[in-house]
Amino acid sequence: MLGVVRGLGRIAAMLIRDAAHHEKWTLRRAFELFVMPPLLLLTHLPLHRRVLGVAALPDFRDMRRGQPRFLYKYLNNLYLLRGLGVDARGRAFIHHYHLMARAFDSAYLRRLREEKVVILAADFAGTRYDVTLSQAFEFFNEGELSLCFRADGEILYIASFTFVPGEILAIDTETAILVTRQQGYRGKFGLIAKATKDLMDLTPQFILFSALQGIAIALGIGYIGSVSGARHISNSDPDSPVFRKAYDDFMVSQGAVGSADDLFRLQVPVREKPLKYVKRDHRGRTLKKRRFRARIVHEVRACLALVLSDKGL
Repeated sequence: MLGVVRGLGRIAAMLIRDAAHHEKWTLRRAFELFVMPPLLLLTHLPLHRRVLGVAALPDFRDMRRGQPRFLYKYLNNLYLLRGLGVDARGRAFIHHYHLMARAFDSAYLRRLREEKVVILAADFAGTRYDVTLSQAFEFFNEGELSLCFRADGEILYIASFTFVPGEILAIDTETAILVTRQQGYRGKFGLIAKATKDLMDLTPQFILFSALQGIAIALGIGYIGSVSGARHISNSDPDSPVFRKAYDDFMVSQGAVGSADDLFRLQVPVREKPLKYVKRDHRGRTLKKRRFRARIVHEVRACLALVLSDKGL
């Protein structure tokens, strides 16, 4: 009983912090923030005991010290994506951390919590570009891991994701990657345009998605899923063209298949469109881009192969 009381206290702190970031208040949102999470905790105690088991994993015992909300954020109905039930949110959270504990060695997991770990880097046109992997602390509910694209150490673009059970995406597979954030940093348009020009007209978003494929292949994961713009937790307008372009249009451009549940699914490795369907005068450049993407996938996969645990998935 004492544990439940402590849990409710941590939820209260979490709610106050979430409330401070809300600009538009409605009675419904107040109910969702202040009433639903404690109620869900009390009505889903068996699930919460399993969530608490994450803190018993040796590699994650200290997470609550710096992140007191860590074991309670799944109770927020805006965790990962809109419309995901509390049971599915809890299972996603549990699955992610158990997979991380099995997949990576302890030293690497510690580095992911403490720094942005470089998994890909190259110099182009006098600029040092790199891709980093880290625990997603800054944007608490939008995924458990983040990939950052940087130019000379400055973050230009970020993608956040979580390892989830395949059933969350209605896929018959043990684990899939769920992408829940793809966003350029505000005020960085000029630097993003320069990076795109330097890197063979490949956008930072495209490069991060290619790196994500390398992560999937390194871990033997066969599917990448993505939230649609309509189900993004920061989007209150299902018809927003900005979110549709960043999520729906991009995933379709990568060959992903959408469905009635407003989620996208893509099998890895990505199958490229046959060259015969590419305009003749574009084929040479298309081949160069494909080789560049293949290089990204290969280098990220090779980088992670060095830090995989011998415990096995």
